[in-house]
Amino acid sequence: MKSKNSKTMSLPGKLPVHHLLPFVITAAAFLILFLPKQPTLQNVMLKCLPVLYLMCYLAYTEKGRGESKIVIPALAFSLIGDGLLNFPGTLFVEGLIAFSFAQVLYTATFGFKRINVWTGITLYGASGALLLFIIPNVNATLKIAVPVYALLIFTMLWRALDRYSYAEDICYERRLCSVLGAVVFIISDACIAFLQLMNLMPKYPAQIIILSTYFLAQLLLTLGAAKKFWDAKYRIKEKK
Repeated sequence: MKSKNSKTMSLPGKLPVHHLLPFVITAAAFLILFLPKQPTLQNVMLKCLPVLYLMCYLAYTEKGRGESKIVIPALAFSLIGDGLLNFPGTLFVEGLIAFSFAQVLYTATFGFKRINVWTGITLYGASGALLLFIIPNVNATLKIAVPVYALLIFTMLWRALDRYSYAEDICYERRLCSVLGAVVFIISDACIAFLQLMNLMPKYPAQIIILSTYFLAQLLLTLGAAKKFWDAKYRIKEKK
C-alpha cells in the first residue's frame, strides 16, 4: 500500500534508440548495395523494408493508439509509392497518387484544431514559387499531378508547424520531429523534381540524395507519432 506522503519523481532515462537499428541497417543496405543496380523484385523489396519496419515498430509499441493509428496507414501508402516509383517511366503518376494519400493521412494526424492562417499563406506562396520552376519542365500529365501533390504536402507541413506551436500537451521532441520530417519530405520531393525530372544531376548521386532524405523524413514522422519512444526519456519513481 502506498504511503499517504508518497510522491512521484521523474528521473532521466535513456531513449531506446537501439529499436531504430533495423531501420538504419536496412536503409543503409539498400543505399549502398542495391541502389546502383537495375530495379528487380529483390531490391524493390529491400527498398520497402525500412518503411515496413517503421510500420511494425509503431504497431508493436503504440498498439494502434493515438496518432499511430493514422501514421501506420500513411506509411503503408508510402510503401506502395516506394514500389511504384521504381518504374518511373510507366508508374510515376500512380506512385505520386499513393504518396498523395500518405500526405492526406499525415495532415489528418496533425489536425486543424488551431490554425495560423498566415503560416498557410506563406507556405502556399513558397509552393507556388517552386512550381514556377518545375511545371515548364514536366509533361502534360504531371502539370496537373505535381501541383495537386505540392498542395497536399505543403498543407501537411503547415499543419505540422501549427501542431508544433499550439499542441503543448504533446512533448516538444515529438512536435519537433514531425516538423523536421515534413520539411525533409519536401526537400526529398523537390530533389525528385529538380534532380531527376529535370536531369540536373546524374541518376545515381541524385537517387542517393532523394532516398536518403526520404528515409530520414519517414523516420522523423514516425518518431513524431511514437509516444512510447519519448516516454522512455523519463522514468517515474515513487518517492516516500
